[in-house]
Amino acid sequence: IAKNNAAMSDLDFAAEVDAVLNDVVSAYWNLVYARDNLRFAEQSLDLAKELYENTRARVDVGLLAPIEMAQAEAGVAAREETIVVAESALRDSEDRLRSLLNVPLDSELWNKAVVPTDKPDSTPVRPDLKTALTQAMSKRPEVLKFQYDLASKRLELAAAKNRLKPG
Repeated sequence: IAKNNAAMSDLDFAAEVDAVLNDVVSAYWNLVYARDNLRFAEQSLDLAKELYENTRARVDVGLLAPIEMAQAEAGVAAREETIVVAESALRDSEDRLRSLLNVPLDSELWNKAVVPTDKPDSTPVRPDLKTALTQAMSKRPEVLKFQYDLASKRLELAAAKNRLKPG
């Protein structure tokens, strides 16, 4: 039982390590998304400004009513707001990743931009369900922990039955 408890403690540690690694990987990909989102927001602002200039030129020559300028200005303002939100999300994503990586707040690294180097792989994956389930059952710390716990319960049951026998 003691050996099983020790093994379960090791598995608890492995599960905690897995959770931290998953958080770091998730934070990394959230950062990649936030950077791409900011880039797309900037491109959208450029297009909105171009539309604004085209609209102003058409209003100046009389092809459009002046009211169209208000709509184009609103489009530019909305895109500028999107950039502010995207920049904030990017800073939050960088801070989350730094925090998970235990970068000290007073370190000079805390204020440097985090630039992801990987891009997501969009290749479709078709896992074999049977193989995936077999691996999950044999490698997941939670499953292994329950197996050790079950073995300990069986040992406790055997000991309890043994105590019922006459001396």
